Formats: sequence, structure tokens, C-alpha cells
Amino acid sequence: MRSWLADFVRRPNSLPPDPGAGYERISLTLPEELVRDASKYLHCSHSEALRRIAVQQLGLFSVPLPTSTTATGSHTDRFTSRTADATLSGERRSVPVSRASSVIALMIVFLPLIVFLAWIFFTQRKSMTRKRT
Repeated sequence: MRSWLADFVRRPNSLPPDPGAGYERISLTLPEELVRDASKYLHCSHSEALRRIAVQQLGLFSVPLPTSTTATGSHTDRFTSRTADATLSGERRSVPVSRASSVIALMIVFLPLIVFLAWIFFTQRKSMTRKRT
């Protein structure tokens, strides 16, 4: 990451949009001046600048990027959309479902099944009790 950052600061170029923060966390020790210069040039946060540089270096973005900049240095490749259907490698990316919503989905599916099985169990038990008496 350090060499990618240094290369970008030496030769700034157009970068893909930020893929978003994701669910994992990583801690890097990088030269503060390089990170600050990159984020200042890209007009974004430090972490967004680093993610955009990494996406480009890893080749995860396959859509052609604009290369023009205005006289003030602001990029035309700045994208504000960070939706779940951002394009990476030509495919639609999906955001993983959180643990809480997957538990809720399982409850919605299995709760009626459990209620139905309990109803069958108790009806069978009731009919067996009537036969004995």
C-alpha cells in the first residue's frame, strides 16, 4: 500500500469510485504526508483515498475511467453514489445480509413450520387420549 500511495502522489491519475468501507477493518501505518496529499488531491477522506488507490492497483474496477481534470484540479471521476450495486469486475456487487436480518428471515420461515408441527403433535395427542377413555 505504501508504494501504491507513493506512486499515486508522484503521478496522480484518475481513480475508480470508492467501493465503500465493507465489513472488515484493517490498520495501516503509512506516511501521514502522503496520505494527506492523496486525500487532498482527490477531495475525499483519507480512508476513501486509500480504498480508491487499492481498487485501482488490484484491478477490481473494469469500467473505463474518465481522465480529464479541470483547471482547479478537481476530478471529473468523483462519484457520490455508494450503493450496493456499484460495479466491480463487470458484475453487480451485493452487500451481505447482516446477522440480525438473517435471524429474522429464519424466524419468518421456521416459526410457521414449528407452529404447524406443534398443532399436529397436540391434535394427535388429544385424539389418542380420547381413544383410551
